[in-house]
Amino acid sequence: SLPNKETISNYPIMFIGWWGAKVFADFYKLKLPSEAQWGYGSKGGNNFKYSVFDGVSTNDANWNSANLNLATHHFFDVKSGSANPYGLYNLGGNVWEWMADNYVSYSGSSIDNPVIEELRSTSRSRRGGSGITKRLH
Repeated sequence: SLPNKETISNYPIMFIGWWGAKVFADFYKLKLPSEAQWGYGSKGGNNFKYSVFDGVSTNDANWNSANLNLATHHFFDVKSGSANPYGLYNLGGNVWEWMADNYVSYSGSSIDNPVIEELRSTSRSRRGGSGITKRLH
């Protein structure tokens, strides 16, 4: 059976493109974060090596598609697990999160502008990974 509205109301939106995320944010007078803002928030005020470290172990993180039943466990409630010191959840998994920035290689990106708007890039940045992403480290 399909879940009801109450069951899914605290789950992230999935399978949405960048423009859909931007229009949604604009409608509520919000903004997509820049990569710099997301990186700062994801570290929770700490100097972690990886910005997505939020105090969870790899057993708790939602990253390993090999261990998931994709029909029922490929994403979590947005407040599952522990929050980082800034009160943010699931920055190292769950679903990909769209950034305001255009995607460019870090080696060529500017550190002066918090939002990268490279006209030569047609791709948008996303961070966090998803529950069906393979572990990178």
